[in-house]
Amino acid sequence: MSETVSAWQLIASGDATLFAIVRLSLAISLSAVAIATLVGLPLGALLALTRFPGRSAIIVVLNGFMGLPPVVVGLTVYLLLSRSGPLGEFGLLFTPTAMVIAQALLVLPIVAALARQTVEDLWLEYREELTAMGVGRAGQVATLLWDSRFSLVTVLLAGFGRAAAEVGTVMIVGGNIDGFTRTMTTTIALETSKGNLPLAMGLGLILIFLIMLINATAWGYGCGPSNGRVSDAGSQERSPLSFGDVSLTVGATTILDRLNLTIGPGAPTLILGPNGSGKTSLLRLCMGLASPSRGTVSWGGRTDGGPDRRAILFQKPVMLRRSAAANVVYGLAQAGCRRSLRARRTEELLDRVGLLELASRPARRLSGGEQQRLALARALARQPEILLLDEPTASLDPAATRFVEDIILAAAHSGTKIVMASHDLGQVRRLAGEVVFLVRGSLVEHASAGDFLDRPATPQAAAFVRGDLVL
Repeated sequence: MSETVSAWQLIASGDATLFAIVRLSLAISLSAVAIATLVGLPLGALLALTRFPGRSAIIVVLNGFMGLPPVVVGLTVYLLLSRSGPLGEFGLLFTPTAMVIAQALLVLPIVAALARQTVEDLWLEYREELTAMGVGRAGQVATLLWDSRFSLVTVLLAGFGRAAAEVGTVMIVGGNIDGFTRTMTTTIALETSKGNLPLAMGLGLILIFLIMLINATAWGYGCGPSNGRVSDAGSQERSPLSFGDVSLTVGATTILDRLNLTIGPGAPTLILGPNGSGKTSLLRLCMGLASPSRGTVSWGGRTDGGPDRRAILFQKPVMLRRSAAANVVYGLAQAGCRRSLRARRTEELLDRVGLLELASRPARRLSGGEQQRLALARALARQPEILLLDEPTASLDPAATRFVEDIILAAAHSGTKIVMASHDLGQVRRLAGEVVFLVRGSLVEHASAGDFLDRPATPQAAAFVRGDLVL
């Protein structure tokens, strides 16, 4: 009990020896974590986003080094920095610099390996969304690192904990020289063995406090709140979209089979068909997210690329890990909107989809219908010439469905060409100008909405309209 009281007295009195050790320990550990972060985060992102020979081997090595015994690292650094070692001429052994190097080598595998897993998991979720927005590789990396920043803070805390708690490595390369290379952990070990418990306990209490403080700061940061009319596409030049003998195969499976189709400007085009008919694959070809196995996809006769202003809304929209407003700002930035205009245009777009009051709410906490509307606002931020929609109301209730449909109709009336996959015949009556009907990847019928519903030209279309198509 008396040792505990004495420990608190040392802390309260600001004991010079105790706090000198604390300052040195923090300087060494934080420097090591900073170096490991500067190297480990880019390395982790590179491994997450690229494929190259030897990648798997590097990942295995990094994962293995996460559990590398600290004394092995200490011995390695000692051999490198000793007088007979390759770096001996620099005289770094038994200095704080040597301790920083050793701790950085301990922390680097942790940061790189965990950052790779964090970024790769998010990339699997974001990949098609960012590709559809035309985000370049540098922008993709920046987006992934930013949106995973709270997870990465945890990674860095793990690295700091490894560095700050290490004894063996710093003992080997630092020598535990009083007033020069003594850290909290080495002092605790030494003073405990000598029976000087007040100093050891005082340093232990401070170490616990520092870890708790850093964790609390990171938790508060991670859990805190996220912090003229938009011109439409009516004046843009529109090009017909044509599929010339297009087939898409995956392995031995034919997804689309010898498709010949032209979709021109005007009223919305709805792509209908039972599950597995190829609707989503057709949209992906339109967006450039997939390439045909044979045939050509052309825009106005050009096969070397479609309109710059294309946007797609997936059936399950991907919400970036930021506020509703920040999701729209991101879309505007990728569309080249000037920074000075983004705040006003974000407000206009959110108002347009009925989400202005939820601008500061984290996007992932919105309801399903609200997320679809936010995804529409983000897509419309690109002022698209053509907007591709993959069953955007499939999981919504009737009220949310009508709200989304109203936004789609408003976009169509403003001049944006809508191409939308659906299985809902009611939507055909409410939205469509024409229908493209697919069955098992083949084009069965291409007709006006009225003709398709009231005068289907094929038995399969008639069965689909009656609701008794059996495949």
